[in-house]
Amino acid sequence: MSTTRTARPGAAYSPALAAFTEDQYTLGDIYGMRTAVSTKAGTNGNNLVADLSALGKCLVVGPTAKSHLQSIGMPVPNALLEWSPLGADGCVAMLHRDRYLLSAPHAQARAIDALNGPTPEGVLVLPYDAADFAVHGDVADAFLREFAILDLQLQSAQGWIATRLAHCEVYLWRPLSHGLRLICTPADARFLLSTLTAVATEVGGSVVGFNDYVHYVNKGASA
Repeated sequence: MSTTRTARPGAAYSPALAAFTEDQYTLGDIYGMRTAVSTKAGTNGNNLVADLSALGKCLVVGPTAKSHLQSIGMPVPNALLEWSPLGADGCVAMLHRDRYLLSAPHAQARAIDALNGPTPEGVLVLPYDAADFAVHGDVADAFLREFAILDLQLQSAQGWIATRLAHCEVYLWRPLSHGLRLICTPADARFLLSTLTAVATEVGGSVVGFNDYVHYVNKGASA
């Protein structure tokens, strides 16, 4: 059952929102973005996929970007295509010389708000629109077996991997909360999610809402 959604003034929508129907999910706003909040079906342990596109992201670019990030207490990776943890499931990744991508953790979604203040001359803070999916358990293992063209066992745990999966250009990284994170362009969101959903179905996993994911991560942290 599909639902017609009318635009609300100033509203932001997850790039994958159309994949979530109101008969199967509770929809709502997470950090100002309309998304799937929770599933109305059960979840299957840690075998899950979740849309985390509501978590804020930005690019920090410029010759003094690194020192600026350090001055406001942000962790900064030491090498190209590596990431440093920002909370349990956020990061600061070095994409290129003088170019950093920040992704806020779910428990500190306003962590990157410090970048809204004054910046040194030559440093730009730019919004970064992307789809962002968490993939855990058997779903992650099966997805990589079927679609990955690289062996993650040979990659650094702090590696930020730019690759192609299921015909989509993605950034792949492995947060401290385990599992995988896949970041892609909004245009690829529906296709990548449909592929992840098919894999989840094959292995008995679940596509869950944002709050289901948070509950799972918090439960794991307290176990």
